[in-house]
Amino acid sequence: MIIRNLQTFSTKAGAVTKSTLKIFRNAKLVFWDFDGVIKETAGIKGDVFAGLFKEYGEPLAARIKKHHRNNGGISRFEKIPLYLNWAGLPVSRKKAESFFRRFSQNVFHKVLQAPWVGGAERMLRENPFRQEFVLITATPQREIQKILRILKLQGCFTKVIGAPTPKTKAVGGVIREGKIDSRKCLLIGDSNSDREAAQKNNVPFFFRKSDRIKKLPTTRNTITDFNFCLKKDPPTTKKAIRLNPFLCN
Repeated sequence: MIIRNLQTFSTKAGAVTKSTLKIFRNAKLVFWDFDGVIKETAGIKGDVFAGLFKEYGEPLAARIKKHHRNNGGISRFEKIPLYLNWAGLPVSRKKAESFFRRFSQNVFHKVLQAPWVGGAERMLRENPFRQEFVLITATPQREIQKILRILKLQGCFTKVIGAPTPKTKAVGGVIREGKIDSRKCLLIGDSNSDREAAQKNNVPFFFRKSDRIKKLPTTRNTITDFNFCLKKDPPTTKKAIRLNPFLCN
């Protein structure tokens, strides 16, 4: 059954406090990041970034991989020009666009095949607390929309906002447009840029911790997966639709 009582619940990698569960359950609108929150893709993208510049030396590739790990919420449109500069290459529009294309070609199918964060797919599709879901991501707009179509997740979100729109601007725009009380929202992310987008818009923030994250953003609400607020056995599709009009299918 969906957890209703307020106590401490164990997940595979730790415990979720009663405060965390209450905030999650009471949020009217939830902002989701994609990489590292819905799918375990953050490490995959770091490998692709590093691979693009491997021919310029292993130290540079390692530096790029570390930078990506510590700046997961920043778009490739900002990272690749920086990495070109580190490699001593011309930071021209033509050169950058060439690397953008190569990155997209290398990463797209890997993202589709990547494992789900525990419970994330079910949380999105079942939406047990009848919340509005909005996706904010550093992935380019067209690319994330294509990914969602293939994964059949596009119906789970009322809005999808990708790069080049900064996350802080995306969150603020949704709140202003909908005239929503930011305190009744929640942002789930795995990077400092996600935390900053939440803080600057006065939105509660959940940090999704994974093994790849060495340094945690400052936050008291940390989760490792979404299994803590899901039923053990999902209902049949027909029953789920009857019980929950917000169901994504």
